[in-house]
Amino acid sequence: MDQPKRILIVEDDMHIADVLSLHLRDERYQVVHFADGAEGLRLLEQGGWDALILDLMLPVSTALKYAAVPAR
Repeated sequence: MDQPKRILIVEDDMHIADVLSLHLRDERYQVVHFADGAEGLRLLEQGGWDALILDLMLPVSTALKYAAVPAR
């Protein structure tokens, strides 16, 4: 059996994150959520993600910091 695709969600609105997580898990994705932009960036830099869902309006971090992380 194939490993599920891993998706990182960085979203500070818990309702949005919960809805996204629910639907993605229903489709058999492995989902990890962080509400804090800095923590999400730290985890993203570790690599191993198939996709990133990013709230571009996060107060702690900017999308440019995420754009600077090379795909792994």
